[in-house]
Amino acid sequence: MGRLLKKIEISLIIGLVFAVMAGAWAQKSQRELSGKLLRLHVVANSDETDDQQLKLAVRDKVLEYAAPLLSGVTDAEEAERIITANLPIITEQARLETLALGYDYAVNAELREEVFPAREYDSFTLPAGAYRALRVTIGEGSGQNWWCVVFPPLCGDGDFYSTAKEAGLSDSEIALITDGDGVVFKFKFVEIFEKLRNWFR
Repeated sequence: MGRLLKKIEISLIIGLVFAVMAGAWAQKSQRELSGKLLRLHVVANSDETDDQQLKLAVRDKVLEYAAPLLSGVTDAEEAERIITANLPIITEQARLETLALGYDYAVNAELREEVFPAREYDSFTLPAGAYRALRVTIGEGSGQNWWCVVFPPLCGDGDFYSTAKEAGLSDSEIALITDGDGVVFKFKFVEIFEKLRNWFR
């Protein structure tokens, strides 16, 4: 019985060490990736169907305005500087789109750090974690969100690989986020790592 308990203890310790190492790797990879992206976060006024449709229209308007601004930009820091300089116009564009569709909601656009959940898109998956984001809030901002990436424009119709490479993503980072369900599994260790770290504290 004593040997069995000893083996169980050793197995648990090995599993714990593996989880910590995998979590540290995943956390480091996520931070490196997030430093090369600028997310887009559009928050609807409410979950009513009309408000959700308005959210998508505002999303399209923001992406349409941002695309030429960020054309030729090769890193997230430059993209953030450009977006920051154009925040009043981005806000106005979103506001005008809201008015054009018959709504008198206030609209606010800001750049901030936000924690995003893991998110799967058509051709790639982004791990959960903290990212810099252009957040556009419509009205009360109590409705469902729309998340994607404003830089590089990975959610557009262009060639994903070329777009990602031009923005400075490495082949290994591109392979990581296009790994389908694998990226969710790999970055699950970030969550485990954080729980273990909090437990030890």
